[in-house]
Amino acid sequence: MWSKLMLQKISRIAGLAAIALMMVTGVIGLNVVPAVADGQSVRILATAPGTVMPGDTFTVTINITQVQSLDATNYDVSFNPAVLQLVETNNVTAGSIGGSQVPVDMANVDGPGKVRIVQNVPGVRGISGAGYLAQLHFRMVGSSGQSSNIDLTNGMLSDSLATEIPSNWAGTSIRVSSSGGQEPLTTPPPVIQNPPPPTVPPVVVTPDNLSPVPVTQTPTSPVSPPATLETQPVVPVPVPVPKPSPSPVPVPGQAPAPPLPAQAEGLGPLLLWGIIGVVAGVLVVAGFTILQMRRRSIKIAGTKK
Repeated sequence: MWSKLMLQKISRIAGLAAIALMMVTGVIGLNVVPAVADGQSVRILATAPGTVMPGDTFTVTINITQVQSLDATNYDVSFNPAVLQLVETNNVTAGSIGGSQVPVDMANVDGPGKVRIVQNVPGVRGISGAGYLAQLHFRMVGSSGQSSNIDLTNGMLSDSLATEIPSNWAGTSIRVSSSGGQEPLTTPPPVIQNPPPPTVPPVVVTPDNLSPVPVTQTPTSPVSPPATLETQPVVPVPVPVPKPSPSPVPVPGQAPAPPLPAQAEGLGPLLLWGIIGVVAGVLVVAGFTILQMRRRSIKIAGTKK
C-alpha cells in the first residue's frame, strides 16, 4: 500500500513538472521572439539623386527603418540597363544598422538590369536598429531626357530564430539631366556703331545783325528759408541670438545602461535551454525512482510468498 501511494505522488510530481515546462517554454518564447510593434511592418526604401549627368557615377542606398534581431535578408534590384549600368568593381557594398555592419554575401547579376543580393549577419543574436542594408554604385549611360525606375522586389527579412519579419519594400526613380547652361557662340556678334552727329554750320556775328534785346525785370518774391525736418532718433532693434541647446552632462562613475532588447535577445535562448535541461533532469530522476520502487515492491511481494 505504501509503494502504490509513493507511485501516485511521483506521478503527480512528474505531471506538474511537464505542465511547468510547457508554461515556461511559452513565456520565454513570447519574450525571445521579436515582434513588430502595433502590427507595423519594417519599411525598406531605395533613395538616389533625382537627376544625374550622362557619364557620371552615383550611389543608390537601400534604407531600412527600425528592425529587431535582423539576421538575414535577400532581395532583387531591377533597373533599365539602357540608362543605368553597375560600375565594374565594388558595385555593391555593405550596409550598417545600429552601428553594426551588414555584409554582402552575394551580389549576382541575374540578367540585364537585375541584381540578386543576399546578406547574412554574423553571429546568432542578430542586430537591431535603423540604417541601410547596402549601397549600389551605378554609372549613367543614358542620354538627356531618359529615366529609369529602380525597383526592389522579392524582398524578405528574417530574425535570429529564422522567423520572417514583416516588411514593406519600395523603390525609386532617376532621370538623366541635360548639359545645362548656355551654349558658347561660335562667331562674335557684329559691333553696332553710333552714326556721327549732324554738322551745324557756324553762325557769323556782324554788327549789322545785332539788335538790342529789351530786358524786362520781373518782381522777385521773398525766398522763405527751407523747412527743417525733425529727425527721430534711431532706436536699435535687438536681434535674438539663438542659444545652443545644452548637451547632456555625463555623471562621473555612472556607466550608461545597456539596451534591454539586446540583453533579452542574448539571455533568452540560454535561459530557455537551461530550464529545459533542469526539467528534463527532474523527469529522468522521477522515472528512475518509479522503476526502483516497482522493483522493490516486486521483491517484497516475492519474499512474503
